[in-house]
Amino acid sequence: GLARELLDILVEFSGYAFNRAHSAAYGHLAMAAVFLKAHWPAQLCAAQLTTRMGYYPPQTYVNEAVRLGIAVLPPCVNKSAVATRVEGDAIRLGLDYVKGLGAEGARLVAARGGQPFQSLADLLARWRSSEAPLRGLIHAGALDCLEPNRRKLLAALPLLGSALPREDLWGQVQEAREIWLPDLPDLSPNQKAAAAFSSLGLILNGDWLEQQQPPWNLPRVQAADIEKLPPGRMVAVAAAVVNRRYGKITLDDFSAQVQVKYEGPIPAFWVWAQGRTARGSLEDVKLRPLEGVLAR
Repeated sequence: GLARELLDILVEFSGYAFNRAHSAAYGHLAMAAVFLKAHWPAQLCAAQLTTRMGYYPPQTYVNEAVRLGIAVLPPCVNKSAVATRVEGDAIRLGLDYVKGLGAEGARLVAARGGQPFQSLADLLARWRSSEAPLRGLIHAGALDCLEPNRRKLLAALPLLGSALPREDLWGQVQEAREIWLPDLPDLSPNQKAAAAFSSLGLILNGDWLEQQQPPWNLPRVQAADIEKLPPGRMVAVAAAVVNRRYGKITLDDFSAQVQVKYEGPIPAFWVWAQGRTARGSLEDVKLRPLEGVLAR
């Protein structure tokens, strides 16, 4: 039955030249992880994104959550904790993912308390931070709950200091001023994805990825399709390089992971990979950076 099948899988850990205690520990850990993934997948992914430990980068766990039907939501000044946590059926990224925020993230959560920020002026009055942390939050989409047009917020950044509450000549604290935002069109989806990646080091879903066009005149496929294709077909796939080992790299594009032979330099974390299908993998692979995505 199923119990015997699971035991047979665990026994295989004893063949790795480890002592028995080491093998048993690996087997127990694998069993526990599979159990959690089957029954509490969102909680497991949130914990993996919080601890950032293990074999793969955080992007892998985001992609796996999406494959399991779990939305990974961007940081939010009114909803995020410092660490990543479960929010309903989704996962809400923690403020600790915002580049350059540091301890300011904890200060923001403390300033919010149990009272959500009502406006940008309210946020500045209670949090009193500087331009750099605000820029990271805007790029990450964490201020969308207060103003969804990120270009307006970025344009107004140099003026935000004037909105902070100040003491007058008699020592009285003046109220925070409302902030004037210029009438500008919002950033494009490509610009938002690139800016969010520069702030978070993550792309949170495959919507933006699906809109990209390969730099070669080749059919575009998803990683999950490669094993279904006949050998010898030249194809292109847009994916993250989540691992490199023994002359192979692992590509992950939200649909699946696929290992391909490649020994050259890796130009970026998100790449276009061109190659020839062969036994569920790709050969003669060439890589190019995915245009528009900035390195973190």
